[in-house]
Amino acid sequence: MEPENMQWEQLEQQAAAAARELLQKAHVPHGGLVVVGCSTSEIMGGSIGKASSMAAAGAVYRGLAPVLAKAGVSAKVLANEPASGVMLGDLMGYTEEVRKQAEVCAKALNETGLPVVVLDSYDAEIMTQKYPEWGCEITAGVTTATAFVAKLLEEKKLSPKAALGIVGACHDDDRLARTFHEFAPVRSIAKAAGYELTEMFNHEK
Repeated sequence: MEPENMQWEQLEQQAAAAARELLQKAHVPHGGLVVVGCSTSEIMGGSIGKASSMAAAGAVYRGLAPVLAKAGVSAKVLANEPASGVMLGDLMGYTEEVRKQAEVCAKALNETGLPVVVLDSYDAEIMTQKYPEWGCEITAGVTTATAFVAKLLEEKKLSPKAALGIVGACHDDDRLARTFHEFAPVRSIAKAAGYELTEMFNHEK
């Protein structure tokens, strides 16, 4: 076998092993939901966005897909996820170039027909605040990752393994707090994980 083929086969095996471990430790039920995020640039030993590899993405998917399918989990993957426009917008303001970037992103997301769960609160802000202004609204809706996970916990679709006896405090994300006034989800997640929470001075103010 050629060395390059061996590299991709090894990556497939690692992805499959990671998926099995995740399904087992997260107690994901048949028909449950798994959200997978990774950087092929980092897989290839580079920095995010600097060494993207479709071959690596394919190897990861070939490893994940059979395991997820066996668990009754379906997935739809964007082959090329466009930038939301928020990074460029933070650098140069909300210019016409940023608006065009947003239109491309919204088109790609809307073509999936699926609701968007956003990990980065900066992306959530531009998608919910600016996209509608620019006429490129996400039609199926945008949810922050914290609100999404909190809902899964509430609906008993996730079963966390509680780490009892740990005391902690929530440091609220600035945009989740100021733009979305979102405070409860992260606290419910922390409590579900077994954390005993104390609040910092002037929280939610």
